[in-house]
Amino acid sequence: MLVHPLPFVGGQRSRFCENLTAHYDLTDAMKVNCDLQLTLMASSLYRLLGTEIGRGYHTASPRHLFRDFVEATAQVHILEKEIVVRFQKRAHNPLLLAAGFDKKNVRIPWLGGKRLRLLFG
Repeated sequence: MLVHPLPFVGGQRSRFCENLTAHYDLTDAMKVNCDLQLTLMASSLYRLLGTEIGRGYHTASPRHLFRDFVEATAQVHILEKEIVVRFQKRAHNPLLLAAGFDKKNVRIPWLGGKRLRLLFG
């Protein structure tokens, strides 16, 4: 399996590892391991996204999936019982709708079980 650097906005993956390793005073080898583990997890999540979307995206590169679906502008509203994410109108939104992302019922345990609702413009 080839591991490619994955797109993270503003180098967040590296900053996360730096903050984590600084907090726990980890060695350089552990810092590399942290970065590798996050890369592998992100790669798996991009692959899952591509598989759920279908239509040829199951073989798309993480960078392609990021560009088409993740790198998007949205408004986030945190309400009492739910978190509403309203994405702007984009050419690829119909693929997300066809894959049922607007109908998923996801509860986020670390936010008091609030439901995540995705709306596509």
